[in-house]
Amino acid sequence: MPTYDEAYPSRFVKPADLGDKRRIITIEIVYRELVYRSQKEPEAVVWVLYPAGWPKGIPLCKTSFLQLAEATGCANSDDWAGHKVIVLAEHQRNGKSGIRFHAVPGNTKPAE
Repeated sequence: MPTYDEAYPSRFVKPADLGDKRRIITIEIVYRELVYRSQKEPEAVVWVLYPAGWPKGIPLCKTSFLQLAEATGCANSDDWAGHKVIVLAEHQRNGKSGIRFHAVPGNTKPAE
């Protein structure tokens, strides 16, 4: 029998996909994409980050967008490509997990 994730794969990275590991990723591209959420809000256009070498994108909420701007030192997401950042799943007070981004210590310039 397949697991839930095998039976119903997602095209986006979920906090459970990251587990308890902190990962350093290189941002390949960020763009707006149509996603389907629920019956209350059947579709929405959100920003999605695609890390280099990853098959799935990471949808960005307002908090994630601001964290990436701080981690890269670039307010404009067009300038994020090539930057390395830390991505991890953080458990929230309400029992849900979220994907968060942090700066890589000592890394202030995009990868060449």
